[in-house]
Amino acid sequence: MSFKENLKSLVWADYISALIMDPRLFAVKISESKRRILPSSLMISFLALFSVFLSLSLLLPQSEFFYYKISYGLVLGYIILLMILFIFALSADFVFQYLGFPGKSGRIFSVLNYSLFPFVFILPGVVIFNSIELAPVAVLALAVFVIAALIYSVYFIVSVLSEINSAPVLTALAAVFIPLIALTIAVILCVISLFGIFYGFIVNL
Repeated sequence: MSFKENLKSLVWADYISALIMDPRLFAVKISESKRRILPSSLMISFLALFSVFLSLSLLLPQSEFFYYKISYGLVLGYIILLMILFIFALSADFVFQYLGFPGKSGRIFSVLNYSLFPFVFILPGVVIFNSIELAPVAVLALAVFVIAALIYSVYFIVSVLSEINSAPVLTALAAVFIPLIALTIAVILCVISLFGIFYGFIVNL
């Protein structure tokens, strides 16, 4: 089934309803799918990133680079997001297999994409608050919503990965947080290294 046929079949709507109502039902549905990576999951992560990008653009002062951020910035951001999610999925798969469970990196990748679904609703909230000229409230509401969305996303990921791998919740937690900590440390080290290289270049000018 192509992406277009998948979109018309409304299978993705079943996944979203299960995502909202019961993460373990979502795990059952994704396990029944013949695809390792669900095309609809890529659509969800793109919509979530687009919502965040546009929300930040509405809250921050407008500039002449607005359309560049929404076009080129969005494309680059989406590529980086998919790379991070892919590395995260491989890392979680490694942890599961190391602990004696199947892993299933393709399905983990789809789960990670779907876990971003709550972030799709950031944009409507920001638009409503901005329309009634409550920008400070919008910023506060955005911060609260992002925290709530992160908490639910982690809960969703842990619940689904625990179910599809028939693993204890603690194992799923380890598969989520070990890669998260490792990736965070790697990003920090990369930023420090790039800053050191840039600083050395400036000093030697």
